[in-house]
Amino acid sequence: MVDISFQDYRDSHKGPSKVKEYDPQFWISGTTNHLFWEIERILLKEIIDKMDPYPKRALDFACGTGRVLSFLEKHIEETHGVDISSDMLRVARSRCKSSSLLEGDLTTNPALLDKRFDLVTAFRFFLNAQPTLRKSALEAIALRLKKDGLLVANFHLNPLSLTGGYLRFRYLLKGTKRRAMLTLNEAKAILEDSGFEPVEVRGYGYLFHRRKYVRFIRLRAPLEKVLSRTNPLPSLAMNFLIAAKPK
Repeated sequence: MVDISFQDYRDSHKGPSKVKEYDPQFWISGTTNHLFWEIERILLKEIIDKMDPYPKRALDFACGTGRVLSFLEKHIEETHGVDISSDMLRVARSRCKSSSLLEGDLTTNPALLDKRFDLVTAFRFFLNAQPTLRKSALEAIALRLKKDGLLVANFHLNPLSLTGGYLRFRYLLKGTKRRAMLTLNEAKAILEDSGFEPVEVRGYGYLFHRRKYVRFIRLRAPLEKVLSRTNPLPSLAMNFLIAAKPK
């Protein structure tokens, strides 16, 4: 169900206007994206804490404005971020206090970074990237993961969730262009086809979310957090994190 309006996803996050549109949405209290970011931090920390040995070096692939990287550097000794957007990295440099940041494309310039990592994160990337870019990105990540390293990838719109089902119905009713969506099985297949073995899935966003701001947030936010911790049916959650190891 992927529909991409641009030729190359590499071009989608360039320019100052994209930074202004993209970055604030995760930091505004009461919004759906802010709630999901709160949950992502909880789940990501739980995944990291279970790693044995505990990771000492981490890379945030397509780090953007440094949202995930700024969290990683609080918990991991050495952190690095890479992105092709100079405008995104400008914000990341002000946000990330101890991370090394590189501007460039690992999929076309392997020499850009020669370190190996215990942990690689990739958030809000694979859903919208075209298939060839997904493949190239996963190959680049695999080359930089240690043998016992872990990739944690985020997928942020599942068509089988309550929200995804609503959006599919609305697009059908109005005849409008559909947003990119991936089921859990489709997301797993993308990783498996590139030599990764999913070892853990954490779903979140089980309730129906139609608006920018969360309605009845004092009730719904705690419920979403409980559901994400218990992880009842990740295949029906709006979003999921998949932790995967190189085969």
